[in-house]
Amino acid sequence: MNVLDIFDRKNLILISSLCFFAILCIVYFHLSSKNSFYSGFIGIFLIILYPIGAFFYGYKTGDKFRAPLFGIISYAFLILLIILSGNFQDHLSQNYLLLFTGYHMTLLICLGFIGYIASQKEKMQMIISGILCIIWILIFLSGIS
Repeated sequence: MNVLDIFDRKNLILISSLCFFAILCIVYFHLSSKNSFYSGFIGIFLIILYPIGAFFYGYKTGDKFRAPLFGIISYAFLILLIILSGNFQDHLSQNYLLLFTGYHMTLLICLGFIGYIASQKEKMQMIISGILCIIWILIFLSGIS
């Protein structure tokens, strides 16, 4: 196995994982716009999957560059769908934008750290990354209103 094969394999894993998150976000927003019963299940699945996805991507690939990138971009799909939804334009005030930006930037940075720390594959870093996963879920849940 040469370097080019590994590079292509890691890019393929990154792109396919990001496509999975993008499709899951689109399905979630489509179902929630129709007030579907299943949107709640997909929402809970997404809340748990974001930090665990960043953790496992960092652990499996061991790539210290792509792991934080994966965590950040996978969550960015959700932010883009929130911004493009009709409800976001109703709340355009300075205080709301500051809260929205601070909340989601905290979650983005935390996902990046989860992926980066998990990519180091050492026991202590894995524990720290697991604790950050729990903290991410708690921060996410604290922002639901």
